[in-house]
Amino acid sequence: SHKEIFICAHSLGCLLSLEQAVHDPRITKLFLLAVPLTLFLKPKMLRNCARVYFDTIDPENEELMAAKACYGIAQDKNLFHYLGWIPRYLELFAQMGRVRKLLPQLQTPAEAWQSRKDEMVARRSALLLRENPHIRVNELPNSGHYYYEKSGEVVPICDEPVACYGDNPSGFYFVKKAEPNKIYSAPLTNL
Repeated sequence: SHKEIFICAHSLGCLLSLEQAVHDPRITKLFLLAVPLTLFLKPKMLRNCARVYFDTIDPENEELMAAKACYGIAQDKNLFHYLGWIPRYLELFAQMGRVRKLLPQLQTPAEAWQSRKDEMVARRSALLLRENPHIRVNELPNSGHYYYEKSGEVVPICDEPVACYGDNPSGFYFVKKAEPNKIYSAPLTNL
């Protein structure tokens, strides 16, 4: 029923949004955070996973608290239960491959923001995005995959409030009409 659709996405949501935008002309704009076209797991990612798993997180560490909220890891000392994640990762790799092949076909204007300190998205992803003239790629110098620095980074996106959909079920990103040059995040409980 909508004539135009503007999608905001994070991580896996970016892959789904890019694929959909190639096939649906109603999608007129994309705002993408941490597009995972290629992965490179940094040691920090593995350390963060271990800290979340063993629940050794300092509550004052906002970066680890953000990772914990996004991981959705339930405390389970039986490591075999985590084998169920393997098919999800295989699906992720397949989706990354599909989107890399579709990327040259994308005609929808897109604004992509990649984090310099991303724990899992390879910097090569930004290079692949830059190959498409319809995608403007920007860098967040002090942000990671799940944590976005609160001060010193301005993310201009639009002058209307928007919600971002991605692989973080515990929160969303939005823009205030009064401050259109800043991106904010909030837990879903604040809606």
